This record gives sequence, structure tokens and C-alpha cells, in this order.
Amino acid sequence: QRTTIMPPLVQALVVCLTTIAVRADWVNEMRLTLANYALSKATNPPDGFVCSQEGTKHNSCHCWNNDGKPASHQTEDYCHMPPQCLAYKVTSNGTFQFDSIGVDDDMHQKLNSWGVPSDMYSAFDAAVLVESGTFVAFNLTIANGGKGSCEAHVGTARKYNNSIQLGWTFGYGDADLVVPYVRDKHKCPPGSCHGTSKGMEERGYTDEEIAILNQGLMAYSFKTAASKAQPYQGRMTEEAFLLKWNGVVE
Repeated sequence: QRTTIMPPLVQALVVCLTTIAVRADWVNEMRLTLANYALSKATNPPDGFVCSQEGTKHNSCHCWNNDGKPASHQTEDYCHMPPQCLAYKVTSNGTFQFDSIGVDDDMHQKLNSWGVPSDMYSAFDAAVLVESGTFVAFNLTIANGGKGSCEAHVGTARKYNNSIQLGWTFGYGDADLVVPYVRDKHKCPPGSCHGTSKGMEERGYTDEEIAILNQGLMAYSFKTAASKAQPYQGRMTEEAFLLKWNGVVE
């Protein structure tokens, strides 16, 4: 029986490709864990959350009443519509990071270099306390809907084969907000409006509106975080893995 002996260069290439494939496998598993977890947290924005029409005079006395309620119907093209909308537009973005480090390496230093909020460090620590073949996922949200911004952070990590494999995905939603007004009936009594902002005062957001803003913006944030972790269908190829591993692409 003949024995085939591969030249050293071929042997090294096979080992390299095998290592890449193994790395790509755990990265695929981690990315899927992050994406699925983020999607499980992503509710749909409330109906009518984003305005379909901004209105040309949305701070006028035609568009808000004496109780600070938005007009239920349109006057020419003055008011935002639908009446309950709270954001003229929402922009979202985020990032995704992963790495494999030694069990004695400083994980907090790695997380800090990525920009992970320090409030998440303890969750990463807990996830790598014992050897495990399972990625543990967890999240941190920063809700500031009243100022038009929310953040969703999702992390995962495991201690496996004498290494720590960890990943983090992040998404945020920023909104150009509708500013609520109230009409002062003494400064702008019935019949004296004429499409101006006379007698209009900013009233701030109610607790209900802030809850809606947080829900709507968090939906964008979690969906963005999921898309950053899993930006396309299928498994990560070895070529894509190398590009990501070497920092060529996000």
C-alpha cells in the first residue's frame, strides 16, 4: 500500500485552511446568537410613530389645541400627520466586533477598546466563569427617547478550548422629534389664529409619549444591532472571515 506524503508547504496550507474554517464556524455561531437575541428584543415601532407628512406650519395654532393635543385633521398642509406621530424621521446605525483572546488576557481592556459600556463588563465576566460550548447572550439598553436617542447593546461570550470567544453588536436610533405645543387660549383665542404661532408654547413630553418614543427608537436600535451582527443570509465564508478578522471590513 502506497503512502502519500504531502510536501511541507501543502501541509501548512491544509492546517491554515482548517484553522480558518474552525474560526469561521465559531464566528458564525456567535453572530447568529447575537442576531437572534437582538431580533427577539426588537418589537415593531408603534403605529404612526414616524410622520408621513411633516407639515409646513406644525408649530402653529391650527395644529395644537388648548390641552396640548395635536389636531385630529389637516388644515391645508400645515400639520404633521398622522396626528399621533412623534418623529419626522429616524436614522440608525451601529457596529459589530468580535475576537478570541487567551483566558489570562485582559477582557475588559478588549471591551474598552471596542467602546462597550462598562455596565456590561460584569455580564461578560459571568458568561466566561466556566468552560462552556454555548454562547451566553445578554443586553444593555440606554433609553433617552425624550431627547430622541436610544441605544441597544448585545453581547455574548464563552470560555471554550482554553480561550475566550466574545462578540458585541450595537445599534442606535436617533430621531428628529415632533415638538409638542399647547395653545394659550388667552393669547390666541378662537378665530385669531390665521396659521401663525401666536400664543403657542412648548409643553414638553408626557410620560406616555416618552414611553412611545423609547419603544419606537429601541425597535430601530435592536433591529440595527441584529443586522450588524448578521448583515447577510448564510454562513460567513472563510474569505469574509479573514477580511473581518484583519479589520478590512466592519
